[in-house]
Amino acid sequence: MRREIGRVVGLLTETGFTVQTHASGTNIEGEPEDILIAVGLVHEVLHRQGSVRLLSYLKLETRSDKVPTLAGKALKHRAIGVGAAGRTPAIRGRGRGIPAVPDASPA
Repeated sequence: MRREIGRVVGLLTETGFTVQTHASGTNIEGEPEDILIAVGLVHEVLHRQGSVRLLSYLKLETRSDKVPTLAGKALKHRAIGVGAAGRTPAIRGRGRGIPAVPDASPA
């Protein structure tokens, strides 16, 4: 399972998203439409690489009053004392555009 999660994070990072992993999932910062396309591409690539069954649970947050960011949420949680040391820091990306499906050859 860890290997697949590493591949997912790698694929999402390659697409330019800001990605943050934690104990119960992976946060992806970007436009909802782009995220949905990227999740579809991740499934396609992992199936071609030999994963037989994949399951993704999505929770999308949109706001009309401001642009939510992972960095902003982290600062808010730190300010009120939420969060533990040792969490994986956000991986910064451009967050724009979805590239063609990467080579899906098994590693």
